[in-house]
Amino acid sequence: MSHFKFRGFIPAVTKYVKSKPLAEVVAEVIAFGLLMPLAFDGITFFIYMMITGQVDYSATVCNT
Repeated sequence: MSHFKFRGFIPAVTKYVKSKPLAEVVAEVIAFGLLMPLAFDGITFFIYMMITGQVDYSATVCNT
C-alpha cells in the first residue's frame, strides 16, 4: 500500500471526461444519473407494494 496515491476526485473525473467523446459522457450521465435511479426506485417501490398488499393481482395478465 505504500505505492497507493490518492489523486483526488476532481482530477480523476476531469481526466476521465477528457479521455471520452462528449456523446459518450452525456449518455453515461443520463444512464447512470437518471435511468438507473428511476429503475432502482421503481423496483423498490413495487416490492414495497407487494409486501404491504397494495398490488391488485386480479388485474395481471397471467392470473390463473
